[in-house]
Amino acid sequence: PPPFPPRYAARRETPRVPVIDEDAQASDQELAVQAAGGGREAFAELVARHTRGLHCVLQAALRDRHRSEDLAQEVWIKVFAALPRYRPAGSFRSWLYSIALNHLRDALRSGHARRPPPTPDVEGLIDEGARHPAEKRDEAQRVQRVVAGIDEPFRTALTLVDLAGLSYAEAAESCGCSLGPVKSRVHRARLAFRDAWVAGKAPIPPVRSSPDWRPSP
Repeated sequence: PPPFPPRYAARRETPRVPVIDEDAQASDQELAVQAAGGGREAFAELVARHTRGLHCVLQAALRDRHRSEDLAQEVWIKVFAALPRYRPAGSFRSWLYSIALNHLRDALRSGHARRPPPTPDVEGLIDEGARHPAEKRDEAQRVQRVVAGIDEPFRTALTLVDLAGLSYAEAAESCGCSLGPVKSRVHRARLAFRDAWVAGKAPIPPVRSSPDWRPSP
């Protein structure tokens, strides 16, 4: 089986790791090549490095923490099996999220990952520098409801770029479309999120944004 870090496998916790920047992409590719050659520590590092963003994307689609954790585990098993076919010329994150989105679609079609009503378990969607715990929970619930209310394919584009931290180019590759549509989808999703949030008369919460994030005009 793939070498998941013992703590994550046993307690099903999202590892607390730094946000990945663009300078880490070469390292991702090197780690993927090492993992494809049997490097268990390299694969464990990739899991620790990208699990948080993966959970954010899956959780925004499923609205359920436990289902998203189950699906993330399945995605990593698929990634481990597919590593021998990975080609380091492209972004590892694009390759990872293309596998994740395909698996998510298959799970939703089969009914394996049905979307339940919103739950309050969405702390990963907002900035960790929250103010009061109760306020953080309330804000997390509102973020989940607003994100869940955004139509596809705009929601997926938003979560890939603003929650998982992918660049527009990486998100486009993950979604299997060109750069222009992804930029348009993210722009429209941000406007939809802003309108829905402002309608509730509350300031827009901070989110982890991609390096090429630009505010909507």
